[in-house]
Amino acid sequence: MGHRLADTSTPARLAAPDEGIGRDELALATRNHGLPLEAMR
Repeated sequence: MGHRLADTSTPARLAAPDEGIGRDELALATRNHGLPLEAMR
């Protein structure tokens, strides 16, 4: 094995106000956050 979490996953961050995150992107992120991993397969 020998894999570290830091090698495959980056920490979350907050979007800056000037990044222009749209309502559609926000809705998709919210939806994906609530899905169990089994449902995404």
